[in-house]
Amino acid sequence: MVRAGLRSGYSVVDGNERFLRGKLLLDEDMRRNPIDKSRVFVRHSTFDLNRPENRLVKGALIKLNGSSSSESNRRRIRRLLGLMEEVPLPSDVASDIGRLQKDRETACYGHAVEWACIFLEGRTFTSFQGRTVSEALLFPMEKVFEDYVPFALRREMWRDETKGWELATQVGGHYLFDSPKNECPLRPDMVLKTRNDRPVILDTKWKTMDNDGDRPMGGDMYQMYAYGKSFNASQVVLVYPTADRTRAGWGRDIPYHVPGAPEFKVRVFRFDVGIDPTPDQSPAWDLMRGIAEDAKQAAGAKSE
Repeated sequence: MVRAGLRSGYSVVDGNERFLRGKLLLDEDMRRNPIDKSRVFVRHSTFDLNRPENRLVKGALIKLNGSSSSESNRRRIRRLLGLMEEVPLPSDVASDIGRLQKDRETACYGHAVEWACIFLEGRTFTSFQGRTVSEALLFPMEKVFEDYVPFALRREMWRDETKGWELATQVGGHYLFDSPKNECPLRPDMVLKTRNDRPVILDTKWKTMDNDGDRPMGGDMYQMYAYGKSFNASQVVLVYPTADRTRAGWGRDIPYHVPGAPEFKVRVFRFDVGIDPTPDQSPAWDLMRGIAEDAKQAAGAKSE
């Protein structure tokens, strides 16, 4: 918009002038100038930057300059306002919006005027009825959840129970078959190395479980079996999201035994995404503590 140049337009001006131009408003002139005949009250048109599009954009820039917390954004806003010194502020936002024109002359403004109307009218960035197009920034929630869980776990690994543990994400180098080589790679979300010889596999699932809410889906169980067998894991943990505090935490354990291989356990943990974690109330710590307790019990059983 700025690179293409601000567009000027004709605007109607009423004023008590020293010379006649445009149209003489006789009734108003007689009321204002009954004695002073050196002035006449006229109505005329001027070609300047005082048009609705420019007024709305300037009003939105001033509003954003007062509310923005970014110094770089404020510098850009002040630079733009310096180019619009001749543009007056909107006195009636609703009236200016009603007078907007969409033609070749204003095509260079793009979405600037639409965003200006949104800010000046105080609309929220939610779905609303109408023809206004609003841009949105969307994130794949399965990827967000997959990245958030290991981030939250690492924040809890300062505790004594987890000293010496190592957490790695997206660990490769394992395959479903020994031959042919490098086919069907296995890449769990997290591999947790504890003090035991066998690691713990954790895999996030951004979905719900079966209808009864207590049993993982069959496809997930096939995948967990492959992880447990290939990594020689002591336990495999499926991490599902939940916003129901009454159902958050550990589900039932499913012990699996494969002939000729060490036994491992498939466990289910419902990660509460509806709370703001604190040191005393943290879903990540509940997850780590459950793994630590199970590893401790397994170590005790092995020593016996």
